[in-house]
Amino acid sequence: MCVSALEDLKAQNIKTISLKDQGTYTDNLLVATGTSSTHVQSLADRVVEYLTKSGLFVDSVEGTPNNQWVIVDAGDVVVHIFQEEQRKLYNIEKLYMHDFDDFDDDDEDTLNAS
Repeated sequence: MCVSALEDLKAQNIKTISLKDQGTYTDNLLVATGTSSTHVQSLADRVVEYLTKSGLFVDSVEGTPNNQWVIVDAGDVVVHIFQEEQRKLYNIEKLYMHDFDDFDDDDEDTLNAS
């Protein structure tokens, strides 16, 4: 559902990371890129809209000034929406993905840039 919300508004480089068996604070992590601060905010708003219309509870929405990084926490899923430079800087995929064989070429470029 969250992926559909992100795709509807043309989010870029959407990644889904399952954390179900890792004993973390959430079962699923989604990471996506928006093209501007307005786009990042619109993506976050759309995710919240989809979740609430489906009867799911959104625990919190947090963001940096200028919407460089917005987090939508819905318990079982946490969605991180970045502007491109912030996504490269924080590279949270690297923190959560342990099997780098699943990465495509774009992912490896991101890992090597950090």
